Amino acid sequence: MSQRCRRVTSPHIEAVIWSHHHFDHTGNPNTFPPSTSLIVGPGFRSMLPGYPTNPDSTILESDLTSRQLIELDFSSGTSDNHTFKPLTIGRFRALDYFGDGSFYLLDTPGHAVGHISGLARVTPGPEGSFILLTGDAIHHPGEIRPSKYLPLPASIIPDPFAPDPHPLESHYGCPGATFESLFQGRGRPACGPVYEPARPERPDEAFNHNTDEALETVAKLQEADAHDNVFVAAAHDEALLDHVVFFPDGKMNEFAQKHWVKRVRWRFLRDFAGAVGKLDHEVGRRHWGHER
Repeated sequence: MSQRCRRVTSPHIEAVIWSHHHFDHTGNPNTFPPSTSLIVGPGFRSMLPGYPTNPDSTILESDLTSRQLIELDFSSGTSDNHTFKPLTIGRFRALDYFGDGSFYLLDTPGHAVGHISGLARVTPGPEGSFILLTGDAIHHPGEIRPSKYLPLPASIIPDPFAPDPHPLESHYGCPGATFESLFQGRGRPACGPVYEPARPERPDEAFNHNTDEALETVAKLQEADAHDNVFVAAAHDEALLDHVVFFPDGKMNEFAQKHWVKRVRWRFLRDFAGAVGKLDHEVGRRHWGHER
């Protein structure tokens, strides 16, 4: 969508933040004026120069031309003549972007060099509520759920196979045992996630830049994910498409009051409809575990 028709103009945008350099997360910085900085995670400059100087690079030199590049330093907080307040949130290294506690950048390495995430405060108060924008720290909610902090419920409400809207107070749920037997039959722990990053024999076939760091980031995300006042929004979580109101049609500030966390948390289990004999019910977009 164009920025102008949404009443947001480029000169008012001070910076573009890349969670990482992969093409499906960078957009086109050239739609912004040179006054808009580009913020990247630690180690980004080690991958330069970009294409075409380096014909094998996946970074376009044109994305960096004529604008300030700010590579974050989570240790000192000083990044290319910009100073951000360094702190720790949970077990994440973080930077307070505006200095007022409204938006933080988190160090979430593993998937790619310099991968970072965002944590936006959407309501005030001692507890407040937050949206955690994970980027590609995970690619499916099954990488962080279930967990020792958030085990699979005995009764999953709302039923992941029920059509929307489905009242949270309904007695109608899906037995957690339906999925426990499936996941444990695959050798997964009872209070562990459905998936974990693979470790291929050949390093050049690895899905993540650093698998050990990716697993550590997943463990930190699990701690945040257990809180009802934190809405974890992973870039590739298709369950969000059924619930989240997108800009400019609405805001997410009231997600806690609207119980979006509880509505979305276990929705990904629809992806396993075929594997648990639920093909006659509403299924997820991926339709894993069966053949038509």
